[in-house]
Amino acid sequence: MDMKINVVPEIAVEIIVKAVVEKYGASEVVDQYCRSIGEREVIVLTLEKYYMRASRVTLTVTLDNIDEFTTVHIVASGGASGLVKIDWGAAKKFALSVKQALQPYVV
Repeated sequence: MDMKINVVPEIAVEIIVKAVVEKYGASEVVDQYCRSIGEREVIVLTLEKYYMRASRVTLTVTLDNIDEFTTVHIVASGGASGLVKIDWGAAKKFALSVKQALQPYVV
């Protein structure tokens, strides 16, 4: 899932953490990695959430402002459990929480 927003990656990370981690207490930031070159930056944010119905779901959000606007790439993984590996929509729901948090900034 990709989107373009009109805030710099650093501010977008703050928005994501506030909306996803603080709002849903079961979420946590596992890692945050940042590379900067002048005013351009790339941030990789890894979040994890425990769902009772689907075990743990990991969300990787990559943000960069290499172009005119900040590009956000969201990938959810995990969540499938049991013998048939059904995820019950947990990964998609976790990814959508980031998309909803950034929706006011979409260009």
